[in-house]
Amino acid sequence: MLLTSRHDDQMILAAQQAGIRGWVQKTQHAQELIRAVREVAAGGVYLSTAGSRCVVEACRRTALPPDPLSSRERQVLQLIAEG
Repeated sequence: MLLTSRHDDQMILAAQQAGIRGWVQKTQHAQELIRAVREVAAGGVYLSTAGSRCVVEACRRTALPPDPLSSRERQVLQLIAEG
């Protein structure tokens, strides 16, 4: 869990890459912190609204990897799927 007063996108992404499973700003209500601790303790992930927005935007900016299949490989895969 990360309880922080900072809200900076680079810090949120770096913390996520370091393995945090919960992120809550100190300015949030105590109920949100309790909910976050319970979610993380149950094996989940909890990001406050600002953290979620940052992660979603970072995912949108990330380019998708090129298609690893050639057109012929894709055609064969399609034929296999069709039986």
